[in-house]
Amino acid sequence: MTVPAALRKLAGVYRRESGRGELDERKHKELALNYLPIVKNELSRLKMRIPRFVEADDLYGAALTAMMRSLQKWTPETDATFGVYLRKRIRGALLDELRRLDVFSRSARKKAREYDAAVAQLEQRLGRAAKEDEIRKELSLNKKQFSDLLEELRPITFLSIDAPLGEEESGGSLSDVLDDPAENNARDLAERKDEMAAIKERIRTMPKDQQRILHLYYFEELRLAEIAAVFKVTESRISQLHTQAIRSLKISIKNYN
Repeated sequence: MTVPAALRKLAGVYRRESGRGELDERKHKELALNYLPIVKNELSRLKMRIPRFVEADDLYGAALTAMMRSLQKWTPETDATFGVYLRKRIRGALLDELRRLDVFSRSARKKAREYDAAVAQLEQRLGRAAKEDEIRKELSLNKKQFSDLLEELRPITFLSIDAPLGEEESGGSLSDVLDDPAENNARDLAERKDEMAAIKERIRTMPKDQQRILHLYYFEELRLAEIAAVFKVTESRISQLHTQAIRSLKISIKNYN
C-alpha cells in the first residue's frame, strides 16, 4: 500500500474512531509523519510470521485502527514510550484479525502439537537441541514434505510467540522477551528471569543460522527480505528457519514450566 493510499485509509479510520467528519490537517500530518512508519514497519516485519495467502495490505485497517485507539488511551504512565505501546497494540490487533480470518486451522494446530512432541522426544534422546535433518528424519519426511510442513506451521508460530509464556494469561509473552528486553521494568525482569535464562540457554544451543536469524529479526529489527539478502537464500527459507527456531523455544519453555 502506498503512502497516499494509507493516508486515505487512515482518514477513514480516524473519522470512524473519533466521530469527527474530517481529519484536520495538523492531526493528518502528525499521524503520517510520526506513526505511519511504525505501522508499515510492523506490517513488513509480520510478513515472516503469517501464511502466504494473507496479504499484509489486508491487515492495514486493523493496524491503523489500533493506532488510533492507542492515541486515545495512551498516557505517560502506560509504558516507557508511545512507540513501544503502539507496537504492542498493533501486534495484538493483528493477532486478533488473523484469528478472525481463521488462518489457524485445526489441522495446522494438530500438526504443530505433533511436531513439538516429536522434537521433544528426539531431544530427550539426544540430550541437546535437534538439528533440522534430525527433525525431518524423526518425522519421516522428505525435504519437500518438511518444507511444506514448516510453511503450514508459520501462522501457528505467530500465535505461539504472542501467547503467554506460562499458564497465566496475564504473563509476558515470548515476543516481549525477544523484541524489547531493555523495555521490561525491573519487576517484570525479576518475575521472569528464570524463563529468560531458559530462553537464553536454548538460543545458545541452537544451530548458528537460527541464532543469527533471531538476532537480526528481533534485535537488529531487519525485515524478511533484508535477512534473506544477508544469508543469500530465499525469503521462504528464512521463514522456515524462523519457524523452527520459535517452535524450539516454545518446546523448551513448555518443558521448563
